[in-house]
Amino acid sequence: EYNAESSEAASGKAINQAMSTLKGLPKPYFVFVDDDGKENFKTLYTDILQPRGIVGGLSIVFSSYTIDANKYLTQNEINEYSNLGWDVLCHSTDLNSLTIDTADAVLNYCDNRIAYYGFKKSNIFVYPNGNEGDNKIAIEEKVAKHFKYAFNINYSHNCPANIPLQNRMDIGRIVIPRASEITAEIKAYYKNLVDETINGNKLMIISTHSDKSDYTY
Repeated sequence: EYNAESSEAASGKAINQAMSTLKGLPKPYFVFVDDDGKENFKTLYTDILQPRGIVGGLSIVFSSYTIDANKYLTQNEINEYSNLGWDVLCHSTDLNSLTIDTADAVLNYCDNRIAYYGFKKSNIFVYPNGNEGDNKIAIEEKVAKHFKYAFNINYSHNCPANIPLQNRMDIGRIVIPRASEITAEIKAYYKNLVDETINGNKLMIISTHSDKSDYTY
């Protein structure tokens, strides 16, 4: 369980603080990032996060078929969460993996949409489908022109993260699966990661997809 005495559910502002330090963390940080900006997040927030005082990042897909669209959070709802301390993170424009040919256009569009909706721009980009392609380094260089940090997504890659971070454009997140998919072995695996984070004063970024969860984890 979340232990408020030994760890902290960090807000988006604390993410930047944790990533900027070169002296190590005084305590462990657990950062929650919910992907895609689906309306189901409202249930996740009300049932699980709000009662525990947890804030983090909303990873939003900026496209014509998302914000204010069916099954997605509205502009006003996103701003309400922002006012509660949630960071609004860019998660691309269409959830397609970035390529050398598309990265510049996607990143420019993200910047434009953030300004258009009046959201406060975060320093963090969230790769769609991770960033594990043949042009990984080149993609990181392009993203670095727009954002200070970038979150990858993988079940074991660089998570929990050692401080200081080795590559700020390739920060690992741990994915929380559906509760129905969690076996005793998987539960033990996650517990070990949490214990490692707490005992080592590390940074653990937790990725949820509220539209794919049954809210019992």
